Amino acid sequence: MAEDELPKKFSYNLDNLRWDAAHHFNEQNRYSYTGRGRKLGDPALQCERCMQWFHAKDTSCVPEEVGFVPFQRNYRFTCRVCTGAKELFEVLPNTWSSIVLTAVYNLLLSDDRATIGESRKTASVKDIVEWIQSHWGSLTSGRSLPQLLENNAVPKCLHHSHNAGLLIVSADKTEVSLRSLAHAKLHLKPLLNGTVAANAAVRRPAPPRPGAPAPPVSCRSARARPQVPAKPKARDAAGSSGSKRKRGGGQRGGANKRADAMPAVPMQVASRPGMHA
Repeated sequence: MAEDELPKKFSYNLDNLRWDAAHHFNEQNRYSYTGRGRKLGDPALQCERCMQWFHAKDTSCVPEEVGFVPFQRNYRFTCRVCTGAKELFEVLPNTWSSIVLTAVYNLLLSDDRATIGESRKTASVKDIVEWIQSHWGSLTSGRSLPQLLENNAVPKCLHHSHNAGLLIVSADKTEVSLRSLAHAKLHLKPLLNGTVAANAAVRRPAPPRPGAPAPPVSCRSARARPQVPAKPKARDAAGSSGSKRKRGGGQRGGANKRADAMPAVPMQVASRPGMHA
């Protein structure tokens, strides 16, 4: 069936799924277009719009020759439900930190692909290098083999302060383990791509509740008009000026009060020659 003829809707209600805090897994265990279950170690892609996870095998835009591996994160993907047409897929340049973390996850993955770090607790630096070399392809986009084999990219990456919160390196610097094995603590979501962050993709809005008021409409292109302060009223201005006169003329006012309190003294006018009373 051609991709244009594939259904462009889910066989279930995506809004009814209950997700964990990291949005890695849902309680109903429904993923992809058909809602089939998913294990931790299944190669999967997250749509950057609806944030649903899709098995790589269920997509038509990720051919096998790409070599997409479990826990790979250097990509952008949009499902055909969100596009309304064909799927969108793009491989992005990867970082050594992401490559090494993907290798450690795969090396510590259990045989049933359901857990990490239970059957095997540590991975050697040698095994990490060999695993990356054997899975060279879309995972290592933007990197070169001389960086891996000659420039000690893996040891340098393991000792970088950026990875101290994720990995524990043994004292002899030959073994690596994970600081946390909880699924919510794992880094599974796609990497950031410049200005587009898949982790910050827009979630589907929840259906409005019956009787709830309509949300306010915002327009990003509209410029907010500056608010002009209201002019003070006349009586307010007079009152404020009067208070200023009172505060500024304290001494003068006191002198006037003392003058008012003094008794009035009659003035005597001296008579001059030629003046009549």
